Amino acid sequence: MLFRSVSGITAGMERAFENGHDWIWVTDDDASAKEDALEKLLAAADTLKGEKFYLRSFYLDPTEKYFSEPIFVIVGDELRTFDKYEDAKKEGPLLKGRGGSSQSVLISRAFCADFGFFAKEGYFGSDFEYYDRMRLCGYQTYFVRDSIVHHRRYTSVYIKNPLYFLKLKKGTPNTIAYPVTPDWKQYYMIRNAIYFQNFNNKTYNHNKSPFSTWVKALLRGLLTSMLAIWTAENKFSAMKFCFLGVWDGLIHKMGKRYDPQDFQK
Repeated sequence: MLFRSVSGITAGMERAFENGHDWIWVTDDDASAKEDALEKLLAAADTLKGEKFYLRSFYLDPTEKYFSEPIFVIVGDELRTFDKYEDAKKEGPLLKGRGGSSQSVLISRAFCADFGFFAKEGYFGSDFEYYDRMRLCGYQTYFVRDSIVHHRRYTSVYIKNPLYFLKLKKGTPNTIAYPVTPDWKQYYMIRNAIYFQNFNNKTYNHNKSPFSTWVKALLRGLLTSMLAIWTAENKFSAMKFCFLGVWDGLIHKMGKRYDPQDFQK
């Protein structure tokens, strides 16, 4: 099995940029795009000229009944979660959304020119930071209904958002879908979220004091760790990886710590 590396994606993005391409299509090594997936993305891009945006395909399991991971879509003023393809596709050919992961994403040359590429120091999972960076820089996510990519389906749990009452972001959902992922992956997701969103990227840190930055980083890490431990089969192992993820994020220990290849069965 192959595992995606940030350095590989970044190298490909840099090569495409150097060759003068207007659009860069980022995909995972375990995603399988339908023949017209890119064509549909480019056609959708033509309809959005003048806007700041990036496009995502619909990531479906091979049966095309469910999304490989739940998606967040803005319907009116409401942020909704969709798990079934049939439910989401009724909302139209282009759906405003949130977030991002790299199963199939179309990114403009203009954004890369202004804000760069994936952060290599994350080693794994820097795509989430990149798409959050795009959102904070005024770029809107659109899901393209007719652009289909097959990807293995994640196991997810649906829980009451424990921070919903704080309304930390406009459109904070009442219920969140939390993917059940391996411990080593949780380590990178927790560490990278703490580091990028609280210490590193200037787009996250407008007028923040060092104290508030540390408090927010710690709260984010602890909340994510609790969710990861709650959904894990081996609680002790999950606690270890989560603790290390929080600690390394706080002390800025980045780069490669665990090799995904070592966790293959």
